[in-house]
Amino acid sequence: LAAKARALAALRGPGALLPLTGDRLDDAPVHALAERVEMVFDPEIEALFPLQSPARVTAVTDGGTFTARVDYPWGDPGHYTGDDLAAKARVLAGDAAAARILAFADALADGGPVRCPV
Repeated sequence: LAAKARALAALRGPGALLPLTGDRLDDAPVHALAERVEMVFDPEIEALFPLQSPARVTAVTDGGTFTARVDYPWGDPGHYTGDDLAAKARVLAGDAAAARILAFADALADGGPVRCPV
């Protein structure tokens, strides 16, 4: 499942994972890419967790081998904005629920009176 989810995100973008459904994972191009991806444990990277959650990707192609590393991926604490969080809340909870959740979070941040939005 994890290999298919990574392949889906690589092919269709991270929005394709929300919501993650079986029909998206059963897509033929997703299967083809997932079969060509190998995930390898790296003790050097693992040792940095939980202070960091870096990732390294190496792509081997006919044109050569290419490697990239990201020390603070998007979504890690400190590497997102309030707008990012609001957009994610809308995707996951829907517009109406997200508005209540975000108003609640804003009230908490402002130190004002808070009433739980159920």
